[in-house]
Amino acid sequence: MNKQPKITRKTKDAIIHAFLSLYREKSIEKITVREITELSGFSRGTFYRHFQDVYEIRDEVEEHLIVPLREYLTSAENSLLAPESEKMKRFYREEKVYLEAVLGEYGSAHFMKSLREAVPVEHCIEPGICDESLISYLTDFRIATTLTLFQSWMRNGEDLDADRLISLIHDLYTGGFSACLKVAREDQKKIPEPNRSSLKDEERGSGNDA
Repeated sequence: MNKQPKITRKTKDAIIHAFLSLYREKSIEKITVREITELSGFSRGTFYRHFQDVYEIRDEVEEHLIVPLREYLTSAENSLLAPESEKMKRFYREEKVYLEAVLGEYGSAHFMKSLREAVPVEHCIEPGICDESLISYLTDFRIATTLTLFQSWMRNGEDLDADRLISLIHDLYTGGFSACLKVAREDQKKIPEPNRSSLKDEERGSGNDA
């Protein structure tokens, strides 16, 4: 059995993951082939057997994500208006390492541009559902909003569970901001208020200890 294709794939994946770790920390202009080879443990010759330069790695990483996103956006019924949260969650879990790099501080602008160019807007929404002149705006809103929320989430140290974040994005698209805010307020009201007398007792106890 020929194991060479598997070995080649593992080598290429190691180089890509080394690039991703660097891309999360610095702009592509500052990433060198030497850094990638040192981090991946392979020689420059091995690097150049797979890639021409660091920009080719970035393009391959973006294409890896864009292909399934384009398929999803152009095949799911009314996908612009009602994104399927389960598919979004599965996609995030499977592509977490890639997404963290391209949606980071140094990769997001280029990725957003590449994704926007790759998504055929005329296929992103059911024909006749709205004025065709609005479709490109809806597409931009969908892409920009989703990516921006993911970026905010990463900047905040992923303080929300990933499934909760994706459910929030889904709810914002299907119900709108006002509806989500209303639900959030109702959920807040369900949280029991602290027992005031217990708090006062604790304060008195702290004062006596002092």
